[in-house]
Amino acid sequence: FHNAMVGENEYLRWPRNETMIIERGTKGMVIVNVGGDTYIDSPTNLANGSYTNKASANCSLNVSNGRITGNIPGGKVIVLYEADDDIDLPIDNETVKYSPAKPKAGESISITYNSSARVLQGSSKVTVHWGYDGWKGVTDTAMTSKGNNIWEVTLTVPSAASSKLDLVFTNGSQWDNNNNQDWSISF
Repeated sequence: FHNAMVGENEYLRWPRNETMIIERGTKGMVIVNVGGDTYIDSPTNLANGSYTNKASANCSLNVSNGRITGNIPGGKVIVLYEADDDIDLPIDNETVKYSPAKPKAGESISITYNSSARVLQGSSKVTVHWGYDGWKGVTDTAMTSKGNNIWEVTLTVPSAASSKLDLVFTNGSQWDNNNNQDWSISF
């Protein structure tokens, strides 16, 4: 989310003592609610429409005439932005991002890995170890360093892939496998 919103102005709001809104320009918003379930009605710069939480909690909010409204669950972080293929979608707290939002078999997908505060931080090389549909067709592809522990690669989704890509990262001796959960990109 943070990297997709680079260059946007930041607006902070506290609609109640236990709820904070961090809005990035007109592109996206994070709502941190450390209290219980609540209803929100707050000013916003987001475009009119319905927004579904991109994080794990089930939540949808509506924007109309410069106001965002809806119920938000207690103790959760809500991440909102329009589902746009041009915006990288963060997964796993921005460790891994990809674009387009809805990859398709036979087409290219760009993957960014942020090794900051991970086991591969400071590595001189990083390789993505990947497969599809439960680790079929496993391949290793070298990534390109963008500096500051950011690594990028463009892959072609195999035409035989039907549901997801499976990913982990290595520097040749150490592995970042998302705490034994791997990363999956569904399509």
